[in-house]
Amino acid sequence: IKWFNESKTKKSPLQILRFLKKEKGTSNLMQDQRYQKGIKVKFFGLDKKTAVGPAVLALKTSATVIPMFSTRTNNNNNRLFIEKPVEIINTGNYENDIVLNTQHFINILESYTAKFPKQWFALNRWWR
Repeated sequence: IKWFNESKTKKSPLQILRFLKKEKGTSNLMQDQRYQKGIKVKFFGLDKKTAVGPAVLALKTSATVIPMFSTRTNNNNNRLFIEKPVEIINTGNYENDIVLNTQHFINILESYTAKFPKQWFALNRWWR
């Protein structure tokens, strides 16, 4: 396990690329964040800017993307949902593939948010 300081990795995303590719590491990335430099995707029918990092990393490293979600149960335990690996879209059109994969990842997030709406919250003001 290796911790990457968010402010440093924004300046040097190569750290994560090297970790995934050379060290065969794993990374946990949150997709539902608002980014000024992100791309717009549909989330519950609304255009939301979100991060392209998961799609970029998957395309550049061939890393496997495994969606995971945690929910709280009625008896205050947590239940972890681990989805099957996502098939990455790679048509050869890099920019378009980033958009397609990012939308696909958000669609998966949307499906869990719809199932457990009271358990999803954004840590920043994504809904401005």
